[in-house]
Amino acid sequence: MEHKSHLLFGYNVLHTQVDAPSIRGEQNLSSVREEVLVINMLLLGQLVRLLPLNPSDEAELILWAHDPYAHHILALRAISAMFSPLVGDVDAAIADSLTFAITDRQQNRIGFALAYSMNHRDRWLYVDIIAREESPPSLALEAWALLIDFVFAWYPLKLIYREVPDFVPEELKVSHSMGFEDIGTMPKRLWLAGNNWDVSLASLTRERWSHFRQIFETTIAIQLAYESRTQ
Repeated sequence: MEHKSHLLFGYNVLHTQVDAPSIRGEQNLSSVREEVLVINMLLLGQLVRLLPLNPSDEAELILWAHDPYAHHILALRAISAMFSPLVGDVDAAIADSLTFAITDRQQNRIGFALAYSMNHRDRWLYVDIIAREESPPSLALEAWALLIDFVFAWYPLKLIYREVPDFVPEELKVSHSMGFEDIGTMPKRLWLAGNNWDVSLASLTRERWSHFRQIFETTIAIQLAYESRTQ
């Protein structure tokens, strides 16, 4: 077993590379190592870590998806009688995305980071952060930085997208602080709590993130200082 670490835009990335034949028999060594490398990657920030999913994470994701007021990509807004199909739908959603569990420095799980719906031909994908409302905002902000650093470093993407429902306007401010630009509104796209809600679509290019990243680091530092004063 070989351990490696390096710096990814200022954030430490630790991954464990396992000898492939011990896992997959006689399969091609390079392709299996690449797969294992991604699955076992840890993204380490100063405030949070992004970790591969384990069975207990999937159980919590199912509960989060069961929340009738959730609006993230895994939220299926199902009723209790549909719990079994819901589990299958969450499994399928996880399989179609790159999903990390987010923990703080005390290893408390505070949410999940997702990259999904990748378009390989045109080189874009969608990103989302799901965080507990009671967790300090600085943790979610650093998780965003880790996730965006990762997708731009590991994939040949031109840009990434984020969807923000109109009933969470504060998330639009977060998007703008990272450099996302509003590119349009999808009218009445989301049905939630008896209403049809518009959803704003924002995009972030690789070049724009390079410009805004240091600014966003300052935003995180300011938020962390505020939280420290108000605790």
